[in-house]
Amino acid sequence: MKQPGYGAEIIRRIDAMPYEALMKTEVIAAQLVEQFEMPVDKAKSVVNVKLKRMADAGEIKRVQKGVYCKVKQTVFGPVIPDLDKLMVKELTWEGEARIGYKSGDALLNQMGLTTQIPRSTEITTNRYNTCLPEVCRIVLKKPKAEVTDENWKYLQFLDAFTNMPHAFIDIEHPSQRLHAVIETQELDKPTLIYTARRCCQPQLVLRLIDLLMEA
Repeated sequence: MKQPGYGAEIIRRIDAMPYEALMKTEVIAAQLVEQFEMPVDKAKSVVNVKLKRMADAGEIKRVQKGVYCKVKQTVFGPVIPDLDKLMVKELTWEGEARIGYKSGDALLNQMGLTTQIPRSTEITTNRYNTCLPEVCRIVLKKPKAEVTDENWKYLQFLDAFTNMPHAFIDIEHPSQRLHAVIETQELDKPTLIYTARRCCQPQLVLRLIDLLMEA
């Protein structure tokens, strides 16, 4: 059976992607290398040329160097996915593994500790050195420890707990809300203390112990 040309295969792979997904030239190039057994440099060149032509034609949108997203045609004209949402997913997941989480004031709002809605979203991620598109309202933060499936909920809770004294907290009983989060997230208290001892200042560890000892 005759294999399709490179351009047709690139289009086929792009069509198979969800609307809310980022297209990376290096990923598509690696797929061509595997399928056609072609040199890496040639695959990158083919993909770069093809995606640029598609972007120039308005079929896809260039987000930044080597990264594109889909374009959907509507009655109001062409639209693209929410880039912030796309980047948050890119920064917090690698396949099905956790590599980051929401933090800062956005997390405090999500946890119900404040009604204040921040203008930007802080993401703590293993990919904290990522170059973001200029239009993104995302702030990157280096994690206290490498984020994994096992520890991300504990690190996220500790980030919120650390940030609380410096944030606008406008609920009457924040400690009760924190206990509710611990219950909802099914956080193991000894593991939470152990993680805090490894990653946080001693004063915060003592504050955390006081919180956990509250009835």
